[in-house]
Amino acid sequence: FQLSFLATLALIVFARHFESFAWFRTWWGKVAALFLTTVVIELFTLPVIISTFGMLSLVAPLANALILPLVPVAMFVGIGAVTLTSLFPLLSLFAMPLVWLPLTGIIRSAEWLAALPGASSTGLDSRPVFAVLWYVCLGIVVYLLERFRKRYVLGMDH
Repeated sequence: FQLSFLATLALIVFARHFESFAWFRTWWGKVAALFLTTVVIELFTLPVIISTFGMLSLVAPLANALILPLVPVAMFVGIGAVTLTSLFPLLSLFAMPLVWLPLTGIIRSAEWLAALPGASSTGLDSRPVFAVLWYVCLGIVVYLLERFRKRYVLGMDH
């Protein structure tokens, strides 16, 4: 629950920044926004990840940005295959291998990236004081970004 809540909060807080800046409306800005979204979510969930798992994946933002486009494909193909095979059960022999392809791509990509040298860091500080300090600093950054957005993007001086 904590990870889902914090990831959703990160999206809510930073979505307005991606929508406000004209640069994010270009095709390369959209690609950058995909990567930055995963980084922002990682930053918001970092203390919970460290305290729960005792480690931090250093390749997670890259892995998420690379694998994310395969998720809707896997979902679309999976829903289509389930729907098709519920109507015509014999077609499951042909439809289900199609679901296997994007799912295998997701799993193999994650395994390959996780096997890279230095892909994760262990033994990080998971005391509550770290989480408090982290979120205070994150709150300051969010406040400053919001002031910047209001002043320079929206033309508001307050």
